Amino acid sequence: MSRNGASLLLLQMLRWLKQHGNFQIDVVSDGHGPLVEDFRAIASVTIVSSMPYPIRLLPSRWARPVASAWLRAKLRALTLGRRYDLVYANTAAVWPYVAALGDRPPPLIWHIHELPYALGLTLPDDGARGALRAANRVVAVSRAVAQALSSGYAVRPECIDQIYGFVPDEAPSLAIRAELRAKVRHQLGLPEDAFVVGGCGGLGWRKGTDLFLQIARLAQRADGAQRVHFLWVGGAQCGSPEAMQFDFDVKQLGLEAVCCRVPATADVSAYYCAMDAFALTSREDPFPLVALEAATHRLPVVCFAMAGGTPEFVAGDAGRVVPYLNLTAFVAALRELACQPELGARLGEAGRQRVLREHSIDAQGPRLLRSVERCLEAA
Repeated sequence: MSRNGASLLLLQMLRWLKQHGNFQIDVVSDGHGPLVEDFRAIASVTIVSSMPYPIRLLPSRWARPVASAWLRAKLRALTLGRRYDLVYANTAAVWPYVAALGDRPPPLIWHIHELPYALGLTLPDDGARGALRAANRVVAVSRAVAQALSSGYAVRPECIDQIYGFVPDEAPSLAIRAELRAKVRHQLGLPEDAFVVGGCGGLGWRKGTDLFLQIARLAQRADGAQRVHFLWVGGAQCGSPEAMQFDFDVKQLGLEAVCCRVPATADVSAYYCAMDAFALTSREDPFPLVALEAATHRLPVVCFAMAGGTPEFVAGDAGRVVPYLNLTAFVAALRELACQPELGARLGEAGRQRVLREHSIDAQGPRLLRSVERCLEAA
């Protein structure tokens, strides 16, 4: 139960369902994490222990059926004497649990937060993909995900409910935001008059942290760009391979004076307050909540086309969408915002209003509830 978008979305949804319906909820997780106690406040939580070490040592052709049998026995033991009216699978990664439910599982609704690259890694063969097609209803977090499921995974379009992600409005008042902005910038050594470009999330290829640094390098080469600084929030503490790779590139690219990173934190809001624009450099991201969170803080969002669902949110008036992996165009969009503060303010406010109007739990919760009801009706 890590602090990722899928887990946070599920936590909000379950809280809303508890408030708006008569639901008894049991949560099964394959590990501990920072959100376990939050889930326990609203549901019974069962942690499935790690797969026994001897199974992991087996050759792959034997490990799969043995692991499946072990997991099936484990789930039967955990659910002994219980009857469930609905199973809600959160993310494609839980497909082994779905497969372990057997040939006649309860009605199944599956919330998919992945696009083709991640789906290819997560659903490695026909057996895994068959489990996905067995769902009564599938919730896709963006149009991009819905299209990927119907075109590449044979999920029938009539079984897909496209329901966008949502975030709480945790942006502080403008007065508190100004205080936090000054405080965080002082702590990080960011000049008061700097134009700060922010990024947020785990470190790695899919999130495009290497692209974030290349964009920072190009920005520094542009005329008059010394006032542009870059801040990434997320990733492990120093010492992890990903953090070491990030720090290595910062040094090799000569960005120590203009680029810094803060490890993952539960309190991202203060760092959003220190930013002037949000750079979503992901190569593939279905509908990242960090873009919505940034928008609630009135930050214009810059992202790549053909990289997931964020262009659906930006929609021309909440930021800028540039051609896929066109770093020059990305830098040009950031420079436009740096040179025209009033434009950034207008785009940021438009993004905030869109989140409040379309991407709150009160806006999307009823749609999720209807999807649950459709699943039960179909069964």
